[in-house]
Amino acid sequence: MPALIMGFALLVCGVLAASELWREWRARGLALEQAQLTTANLALSLVRQAEETFEIMDTAVSGLVGRLEQTTPSTDALESVSGALRVWGAKMPVMRSLAVLGPDGRVLATSTDERAIGDDRSHAPYFQHHMADAGREPFLGPPLKASDGRMVLTVSRRLEGADGSFRGVVRAAIDVDYFHDFYVKFAIPAGSVIALLHRDGSVLSRYPLDEDAIGRPFAGLPVAAGAANGPLPGLKAANGEPQIGASRLASSYPVMAVASFPEDKALEAWRKQASWRIAAAIPVILLILAAAGLLGHQVARRHRADLALREAEARFRLVAENSSDMLCRVDDGGYQTYVSPASRRLLGLEPRNLIGRHSLDRIHAEDRPTVEDEMLRLRESGGEAVLCYRAAHRNGGEIWLETTVRVLTDPTTGRCNGAVTSSRDVTDRKRLEAKLLELARTDGLTGLANRRSFDEALSAEWHRALRMGAPLSLVLLDVDRYKLFNDAYGHRAGDECLRFVAGAIRNVATRPGDLVARYGGEEIALLLPGTDAVAAYRIAEHARRAVQDLGQAHSSNAPYGVITASVGVATFQAPARRPGDRAGAEPGPADLVEVADQALYAAKRDGRNRVITAPALTGTADPQLRAA
Repeated sequence: MPALIMGFALLVCGVLAASELWREWRARGLALEQAQLTTANLALSLVRQAEETFEIMDTAVSGLVGRLEQTTPSTDALESVSGALRVWGAKMPVMRSLAVLGPDGRVLATSTDERAIGDDRSHAPYFQHHMADAGREPFLGPPLKASDGRMVLTVSRRLEGADGSFRGVVRAAIDVDYFHDFYVKFAIPAGSVIALLHRDGSVLSRYPLDEDAIGRPFAGLPVAAGAANGPLPGLKAANGEPQIGASRLASSYPVMAVASFPEDKALEAWRKQASWRIAAAIPVILLILAAAGLLGHQVARRHRADLALREAEARFRLVAENSSDMLCRVDDGGYQTYVSPASRRLLGLEPRNLIGRHSLDRIHAEDRPTVEDEMLRLRESGGEAVLCYRAAHRNGGEIWLETTVRVLTDPTTGRCNGAVTSSRDVTDRKRLEAKLLELARTDGLTGLANRRSFDEALSAEWHRALRMGAPLSLVLLDVDRYKLFNDAYGHRAGDECLRFVAGAIRNVATRPGDLVARYGGEEIALLLPGTDAVAAYRIAEHARRAVQDLGQAHSSNAPYGVITASVGVATFQAPARRPGDRAGAEPGPADLVEVADQALYAAKRDGRNRVITAPALTGTADPQLRAA
């Protein structure tokens, strides 16, 4: 018998140890998931910044192309263009220079050093590209070394005559250091790497700075360049240490951003906490083993004499009545025949008020069926189980109890003749778990739902819309010229601005089913179940006005002078189905996001601070955007 008791104690200790290890492993996974989410958000911020920078450069280039293609080349025209270039260069400090090249590759006009006029740049990759390719799209060239030895990136467009002939190239250049200086502002752990890459995998800029790496393939990318868009499992640093990384492809330019943190740094806080928790669990396990040894000794003595039996029972009651856990003896019918004094602390009731009551009386109605099923299983198969449920407290509230149930059997017949339960209050642990779940689904800056919560809600509402045949609308809102706001007022003010915008939009979405989430960077999404395009437009316009009405000063957001937002709206209307209809190619949740994103960028192209809505998304046809 003592051997069985010790075996049971070893089993309990093994369960406790396994539970603790599983809990620590889960905590480790949560730490890694948080680091993965951080790298993904960082990569998204980097690629958004790069896209906005290249968009500024291309705006200047395309404007100059349009001006030059409407004029006849002459000395006076080139002098006029040179003056315009110098003015544009002064207004756009983000760019290093603007230049116009003739059909022979020689510099005709420049925004910087006039001594460069006449220089031969026909060997430059951007000139070779436009001379060979008649396309009118912008070209993002590889890193080049400028005359002062600094590395630059170029955005260029082809110049054509009225007959489509090649007339030269308009090129804008930016220092690679511009991106590096932006990356320095991020507080990242030692050993981390953030980089801007071309889609072919070559490095355009990185932090920490490594000039030898510029223009070369990015070391350690575990997937093919251009295919990486999300987490990067298997990423390793140059020294072989595992990294947690993510990448993000740009939608408008052939670039991608990569961010990676050392796995060791991501787990540093978890290791410290885990060591404390494990150190605290060891004495508990030793105490259980010691108690099991004592109990086994008492059981052995009980077999020798009735006196020893009574003594052992008295000692057991002494342990039970001084234990912080509530110990109960339950008969074969489920009624409590003994309850330890810990019931005062756990339930606010005296033991005498519980003795004779059924053990399931105070269990919450929603949890009771599960407990009843488990108790029935234990009666049939024996053994023990750990149950977690809500129980009523005397003060009218509820607490969470974790109860270990061990079935007792008659030594003669082997049939169940009751059970012993040990209950402890785990309310604080349950609240902590709920808080951790809430934190995992909430954006830390704005307090809105995060991208993970948004993706889950979008998927669920999409399938609900398909089942119910109800409309589903998505509103994407992007703060206008947010990068310029950060440059002018600082990142702290930028964060405060996002919080104000989030609060304004949260006040717009007042229905219980509406979800407001931070989609990424300065983009905020409103998911509107059961909302058609007309109602979605009204909500989007309300949100746009709410942002503008904040009155947040933004000197770089001409002509408004305050923070404004561009808004894109997309609506999905599930097609009616008849019996026998065959399912064809239908849009998915990602298509709704893409259509809303296209509408958002159309709003920006049309002048910002406006709402653009797309026709309802019902099938496979490409949606045509229209101004609301």
